[in-house]
Amino acid sequence: MTDARSNKVDEIAAAPAGEFAWYFPESRDQFRIAGRLTVVAADTEDQAMQKARGAAWNRMSPNGRASLTPFSVFQLALYPFVPDFLNPDTTHDDMSHPA
Repeated sequence: MTDARSNKVDEIAAAPAGEFAWYFPESRDQFRIAGRLTVVAADTEDQAMQKARGAAWNRMSPNGRASLTPFSVFQLALYPFVPDFLNPDTTHDDMSHPA
């Protein structure tokens, strides 16, 4: 998951290949997964992808959510009347936030 304001979104659009790997030093085993990346934004029409996007957001910790919202946790403490969709402690069904 990334913030829609990140350069990563444009980078993925330009080159949608991605890869990640796990390495276990004791056994010297490495597992690598490669594939095509897809950005699922608020305006993505695929409902299955939107549902997965919402589920991923709801599984994130409050600190993880705060890192992807316009307000930091510190700012939320200073401004307790932030609209619900910006509060990282709130679950979201419509996923209208920038994450």
